[in-house]
Amino acid sequence: MNRYNQAVVGIHEYYSMATMVNEDMHRMFISIDKTMKCRCAGKNSLVREKPTKIKGGTDAYIFRKYGKSKQVRYINGFIIAPIAYCKHKSPMCHRPSINQYTPEGRRKIHDMLCKEGYADVLFELGNRMSPLQSVEYCDNRLARFVASKGKCEITGKLLSVNEVHCHHFLPRHLGGTDQYSNLRIVHVDVHRLIHATTPESIQFYLRKTGCYKKPCLDKINRWRASANLPAITL
Repeated sequence: MNRYNQAVVGIHEYYSMATMVNEDMHRMFISIDKTMKCRCAGKNSLVREKPTKIKGGTDAYIFRKYGKSKQVRYINGFIIAPIAYCKHKSPMCHRPSINQYTPEGRRKIHDMLCKEGYADVLFELGNRMSPLQSVEYCDNRLARFVASKGKCEITGKLLSVNEVHCHHFLPRHLGGTDQYSNLRIVHVDVHRLIHATTPESIQFYLRKTGCYKKPCLDKINRWRASANLPAITL
């Protein structure tokens, strides 16, 4: 269900500025609803009432985003994002020629991504969305990656797909969320340096990342302070 919800949220975000997309979504909903009712008959039947006990893996982000919809359904304690509940968003500060809805507009977006050199990495990240992570996290991680132009926000290095890590500025165990403003894109070794606690590991990752110089080290220390970790001193 998490994989399905991720797909629905992705579709809604992608087409949120296409004003007539609701008609297509409603047609899809009729077909999907019939399929789910057939496949989920019996013990796992679809219900409209919110279960008294929500099972692990159910995403609070889905409740916030779709909770007002009468099309919300539950199966075996898991919420199902309603495909037809797609809200329109007005584009702000947006050039009409660059958009996802025309061949020319999509070509310009593709050219921009290729020029920056991270289009393939972005595609791979999209395919590596983990069902163990929240839909909000997976969606905002991609948005943050695009905003950082595929580069580490500490070192400025262009990242490969295996080097990309997403850091929570305020850790989740301290009350941090998966919201866009709380995420940072960093190199895997920089991420380990941010959370390193022993002198040996700190020195190892300082040498490996080259973050012993002042601009990078100052930023790392600010992020460590947010995680209640002591500053790194040379």
